[in-house]
Amino acid sequence: MALIARPLRWLGCWHIPRKSYPSWEQTTSRGSPKFPMHLTSKWTARRGSSSTRRPLVAKLREGSDMNATFRPNSDNTRLLRDAFGRFATGGTVITAGTEDGPVGITANSFSSLSLEPALVLWSPAKGSKRFNDFANAPHFAIHILADDQAHVCEGFARDKRASDGLDFKTNDNGVPLINNCLARLECRHVATHPGGDHVIVVGEVTCAELNEGNALGFFAGKYCVFRAA
Repeated sequence: MALIARPLRWLGCWHIPRKSYPSWEQTTSRGSPKFPMHLTSKWTARRGSSSTRRPLVAKLREGSDMNATFRPNSDNTRLLRDAFGRFATGGTVITAGTEDGPVGITANSFSSLSLEPALVLWSPAKGSKRFNDFANAPHFAIHILADDQAHVCEGFARDKRASDGLDFKTNDNGVPLINNCLARLECRHVATHPGGDHVIVVGEVTCAELNEGNALGFFAGKYCVFRAA
C-alpha cells in the first residue's frame, strides 16, 4: 500500500509524500482527530514524571529522529498509544440497531479473522459510553471507508447517532447500512472474549459488498489516504 501525497486542508493535516519514507514525517495538526482510542483513553501528567515524558512525546510528535525505548506502565500510556498508532490502519465505522434506534462507532481495531467460516473481529473499549450498544449486539455491520468519507468517520467519533443526514438503509435485522463505502460486511455476533480494557467481538459475515476506490487511512493520529501501489 502507498500513501497519496496530497493535502486535506480541511482535516488539518498533510499527507506524507513517498520521498519522505521511511521518516513518516507529518506537519502538526490543528487538532487531533477523534478516533476510538482518543475516545476511551486519557493521558494524565503526574508530578515527578511529566518532566521526562512530555519532552519525549513532544520530540516524537515533531518528527525528530529520536527513538524511544520504554517498558509500558501506567505512567507512559501516552507513549504506548503513540507506539500503537505507528501501525497504519484503515478507517471503519461499526453500526448496530438498538431499542433506541440505530447507533454507530468509529473503530480502527477491525481485522479479518477467517475465510471458512467467514469471521471478522473488532474491539470496543469497556470504558466507552457506547460499550453496551455493541459488545453483545446480535447483529452489526462493519463499513470500510473510502477516502472521501472522513466526515463519516469524524461524525461517529463524536456522536453515535451521526447516521442522520447520511445515505443509508436498514437491513432486515435493524442494522443501519451506510452506502458508498469501499466495503461493507453485515455480521452476526459469534462470541465476545476478554481483552484487558477492551473486549474482542467476533462476528460471522453473512453478507458482503465490495466497491472500487482509495481507502481512508489513519496513521500517527492523523488521517491519510491509501491506494494500491
